[in-house]
Amino acid sequence: MELSLKEKASNAKNIFKGQSLPMIPQEVLLLKEELTKKYPNTVTIANLISKNPENLSLFLKIANSNVINQDAQIKDAKAAVNFIGLGDLFNLFLSSVLSRLLVKGLRDQEIMKEGIQTGIVAAELSYWVYNVSRSEAFMLGLLQNVGYLFMRRYDPNYDDWIAKLKTNPFTMAESESQHYQTDHAVLSSVLGRKWDMPDKIVKPVLFHHDKKFVAKLENHEGYAQMVALIMVATYIVYSSNDEQYLTQELKDYRDLGKEFLGLPDKALKAGRAALEKWGGSGNLISGSH
Repeated sequence: MELSLKEKASNAKNIFKGQSLPMIPQEVLLLKEELTKKYPNTVTIANLISKNPENLSLFLKIANSNVINQDAQIKDAKAAVNFIGLGDLFNLFLSSVLSRLLVKGLRDQEIMKEGIQTGIVAAELSYWVYNVSRSEAFMLGLLQNVGYLFMRRYDPNYDDWIAKLKTNPFTMAESESQHYQTDHAVLSSVLGRKWDMPDKIVKPVLFHHDKKFVAKLENHEGYAQMVALIMVATYIVYSSNDEQYLTQELKDYRDLGKEFLGLPDKALKAGRAALEKWGGSGNLISGSH
């Protein structure tokens, strides 16, 4: 019998017990407060983004991968404020801070780097998806598998599940849920909620391994679009990083998302090009511990 999302969320909170969940840093809260003002101060915004040099470095990498005009490279926080809309700016800054705070070792770095890569591809694909911004697509790509980090800390053997989820995203997600009575997608969503991310990001995360997502989200087409978008982006990242992941089930995963969105082949080519340009250069992320 399939557990309800409420039951899975309750079980997820038990997994989180005993683990240290990062609190939202003060600069993020102050940035959000500034952005909600009638007339946000751009100097204050740039100073908050620049407060932590390591956060700034990752933020600039992420920001450059998300700007539409690739010729206008963002080299500092002031330029980011000028080139990126304020709403998108907050999403990308929050993503960069979250990425660093969650990392506790090399394996965590690998997982988060893959999340950033997926976000980069999703941002590029969002051009073909109505009413989805580049920063929303990026944030969803990053958040979807954050639950991996906490499942690994709960179960030292969880890396085996990660490998299987990459090759068989539908069947292994069902097995994961049965085995743990919850799953990494639920943990990701719970953390996204804790960090006050919008429903448009948090809720689609719950369904990114669910082949019945269209039916389950029939009254929420916007959420379904986000799920489909992340399915295609995930396929592009996995199939590009290692051919061993290129199974029939992973192709079915791609096709389900691609057909729902009606994506043309050139969209997937653009996603691959964005991954090659922004996703593989140097060390995208370094730990904060």
